[in-house]
Formats: sequence, structure tokens, C-alpha cells
Amino acid sequence: CLSRGLGDVYKRQGFLGTGYAGQINIKAYEINISGGALIESTVLSGGTGYAGDIRIETSNLIVDGGFISTDAYNDNSNTFGIAGNIDIYSSNDVTVKNGGLISSDVFSDSGQNDGGLIFIQTNTLNLENGGVISTSTYGQGYAGDIKINATDSINISGYAKDENNKPIFYSSSPLIDGQGNAYQENKLASSRIESEVKRGATRDGGYIAINTSNLNLKDGGVISTSTYGQGSAGYIDINATDGINISGYAKGENNKPISDSNARDSINISGYAKDENNKPIF
Repeated sequence: CLSRGLGDVYKRQGFLGTGYAGQINIKAYEINISGGALIESTVLSGGTGYAGDIRIETSNLIVDGGFISTDAYNDNSNTFGIAGNIDIYSSNDVTVKNGGLISSDVFSDSGQNDGGLIFIQTNTLNLENGGVISTSTYGQGYAGDIKINATDSINISGYAKDENNKPIFYSSSPLIDGQGNAYQENKLASSRIESEVKRGATRDGGYIAINTSNLNLKDGGVISTSTYGQGSAGYIDINATDGINISGYAKGENNKPISDSNARDSINISGYAKDENNKPIF
């Protein structure tokens, strides 16, 4: 169990450094990352090279308000930084909840920088109460892709709440209205799988590929790709062999709906309705 104050795990390629930050390998029966604890591999600004990959093998992974991330920072056109991949293999469940985050981000004003791949192989993936899996680009690098194989199901539901049980919102990338004025949207911190191109970014977002038997989006759960910059949003490809269930909405006080605006791109859905003999229903 990792919790804030008990220890973080990180590898960093530092300022003006050149090389490979090194891989982080964690193997345990159950892994719990909570209370702001962090597993991180990063290429810092001015560094040149590759952040190490993060590889986790476990029966159950719980990210409860903790973080797993690989990032690349760069403000020098003569250097490059490539974020590492995140590979998670869990034989039972992966649960990300209460603002927990698995992410790969690119922060680049110049030079070559690309995000890493997030790959998850598990039986069941649960994103609850603001749990997030995301990639994004803030500059000239490409955002990483997200690939998830969940044999049984993927369940995405709810949103993050503060200590008073109130919904948490965050500000979107700056937008420009019809008169050329900048503004920001308040977005609900929903449980979500997303890839974003932030304002000012010139490269494309990553794609999201999901393979599962059952995909369940409930009470404000989100899967999205979006662009606020010059780059194109990535595509979403979903293969849910037994079914997709989308139900409910984010509810606040007095059971009233909570709304925000989430940009969306294309969704490709495969699979079909089957009878008890596993034959297609027309």
C-alpha cells in the first residue's frame, strides 16, 4: 500500500540530462495507491531522452485518490522527451476512484515530445467517483493512446466530491467565443476515460480502444476525445461483445441533474444482440 506521507515511487530524467530514466516494475498480490501517493516516470524540462515505462502486475489494483503517471516536459527545440508507457496487468480488478488518476501528458513549447501508451489488461475495470484514465497534449507532441482489454466488464460511474459531499468541477482549456474573447468552461469531474488536445497544442490527440464483454456507463460516466487546439481529436473504438449499457445521469442535491459540456468525437461500436443460442437477433 502506498499513501501520501509513506512514500512515492518515481523516475525522472532531469534538467540537461540525457538518456533513459529507467523502468519501474511493481509486482504484488494486491496494490493500493491512496491519499495522493504517486508512481511517476517523467522527462523534465531541458532533459533529453525517454521516461521509463511503468509496469504493474497484480491480482487487484486500487488507485484511491492516488496517481500513476508518465509525462514529458520540454521548452527546448534542440532536445526531445518521450513519456514512458504504462502497462497494467491485473488478473482480477482494476479500480480507480475518488479522484484517482492514471495519465500520460505532454507539455511542450518546442522540440519533439510524445505521450506514452496506457495499456490495461484485466478482468474488470471500475472507474468510480471521479476516477480518471487520460492522455493529453499541451504543446507540440502527440498525446498517447489508451488501450483497455477487460474480459468481463468496464464500469464507469459517478463523479468526484469534496469533503462536504459537493460535486467537484474543474476548468477546461481556454476557449474563444465568437467575438474573440477567451473564456473557460466549468466541467464536472466525472469518472471518465479521455484523450484531449489542449488549447495551443498543435499535434493530435490519442485514440481510445476498448475491448470488453460489457460496457456500463452510469450516472455521469464519460468516454471522450476532444480538441481545444490545432490538433485533431483522436477516435474512439469500442468492441463490447455482450452489450453496452448507458443509464442515469449525474445527480446533485434534491436528485437534480448536474450538467456540463463535454466535447465528443466519433464512436465506433461493434457487436450485436444475441439470443439464447448465441445467434444474432434481427
